[in-house]
Amino acid sequence: MCSLWKLRCALEHRHLRRLVRFGLVGLSGVFVNMGFLWLLTEVMGFYYILSSLVAVELSIISNFLLNNAWTFRDRSLGVVRLTALARYNLVCAGAIVGSTTILYLLTTHMGAHYLVANLIAITVTSLWNFAANAAWTWRKGQS
Repeated sequence: MCSLWKLRCALEHRHLRRLVRFGLVGLSGVFVNMGFLWLLTEVMGFYYILSSLVAVELSIISNFLLNNAWTFRDRSLGVVRLTALARYNLVCAGAIVGSTTILYLLTTHMGAHYLVANLIAITVTSLWNFAANAAWTWRKGQS
């Protein structure tokens, strides 16, 4: 009984540690996303929705590389595989649609500033990304 409890605690600790790592990688992605959104919109003069799509994709690639090397390193092959990147991008496609929709609704219909609305959109889609990527992109036993 005691060993089962220890095993359960270890598993829960490992999942919590992975979630924290995923969150930290995601936080770095927020900076990538927000930086490129601001740069493309304010400096380069692109329409903020177009800027958002580009910024989201750049943060997806950055997050994939960091998650592959750190968060899911025990499940990765140690190299970037195009199939894994494609799966990650597919999972995140839902986040792109969701984030852009939330961004649009909050700015256009609620008058929120586009940077604030973008942070809200990122927050809403983060849990979906973790759950789906843990279950599919870096599923246990794939390597």
